[in-house]
Amino acid sequence: MIQLKELNADNWLEVANLSVSSRQKEIFPIPNVYWIGISRYEEYTTLFSIILDEKNIGHRKTNFPAGKLYESLGFTITDEDDQDFFRRLLL
Repeated sequence: MIQLKELNADNWLEVANLSVSSRQKEIFPIPNVYWIGISRYEEYTTLFSIILDEKNIGHRKTNFPAGKLYESLGFTITDEDDQDFFRRLLL
């Protein structure tokens, strides 16, 4: 079962330690801890981890299954750059 869980004091370190393959690092060289740090200072930014069978997993703009999951949960794209979509969940 796939779930989204908000990053918090209990799970951020596990997400920060996630990594991609060497091949993917050529495209996505910035580690997760960078994005976690930025989120602490960006207004209206909340990070979520994708959990599959109780294990944290990752995503990017070209990760179409993750994108479909976000859409099904009500996230909308608010901005984008070359590598990522920036999504927001309106409550």
